[in-house]
Amino acid sequence: MKKRLIYFILSGLILSGLQSTAFSAGKDEVEQMVHMPIPPKEVTEKKGKFFASTYYDYGSVNQDHKKGQWKLLVETLGYNINNYITPYTEFYYWDRLHKKDYAVNAGTYFRFKDSPAFGRIEIGFGSDIDYIYTFQTTAEYAHRLKGNLYWQAGYKFLNYSENDVYILYPGLIYYLGDHSIALSYNLSITESRGTASWGTIKGDFRINDRIRFYTGTAIGNRLYDIDLLNSNKQYGYILFGGFDFNIMKNVNLKLGGSYSRENPAFIKRSAECALIVRF
Repeated sequence: MKKRLIYFILSGLILSGLQSTAFSAGKDEVEQMVHMPIPPKEVTEKKGKFFASTYYDYGSVNQDHKKGQWKLLVETLGYNINNYITPYTEFYYWDRLHKKDYAVNAGTYFRFKDSPAFGRIEIGFGSDIDYIYTFQTTAEYAHRLKGNLYWQAGYKFLNYSENDVYILYPGLIYYLGDHSIALSYNLSITESRGTASWGTIKGDFRINDRIRFYTGTAIGNRLYDIDLLNSNKQYGYILFGGFDFNIMKNVNLKLGGSYSRENPAFIKRSAECALIVRF
């Protein structure tokens, strides 16, 4: 009887430890993909245009019985070489429930001269790893299907310390004057844990010469992958929106927010801002 009691207590402690570990984790790569702006159909910047941006997201999260903050700071530097090639570098700093992660990405947007096609390639490396990847690579390509309707296909690979993740996301983009709407289906394949999928729709709308409104949503499973012990029950959604203000000739300010939920027990409320300067 005593041995059974000891085994029972030890099993309970182990399971409690696993449950605590599962709920302390969490990834926001899907949220970042959802928040990516819709690429413009045409580039009108002048040759030799530098740009720099600072993005900050402050989120309040509830994970089961825990409460805390998720913070993300992104610094971006880029250079528009000739309206066809735009290389950039991004520096990421996360602070999620006092766990800090860092990453650096390098990539380029590209367009083909005299062709209705554009895309993006990127590689990135993580360090001081708690929740993020050790390595990632992204490739996207879009081409005109008919009129102002474009098809788009993307692929993202993420190497984590525990497994690899592959994400495929075909979609459509429709440009209507100064407005654009994009939708995509996203399939995520995680080694040893199977597949997950979600749908995304987002829009970018011109209000006047100085103000744009952006909004979007994603609905599906494993958007944050918080509860590793109940991965098949992780269904949720992300809602976001905000305004892009052209406050000066070469300066834009973005202000927005988002609200996210994922079963069985995760809620995130965020405020975000970004400052973009071209010179």
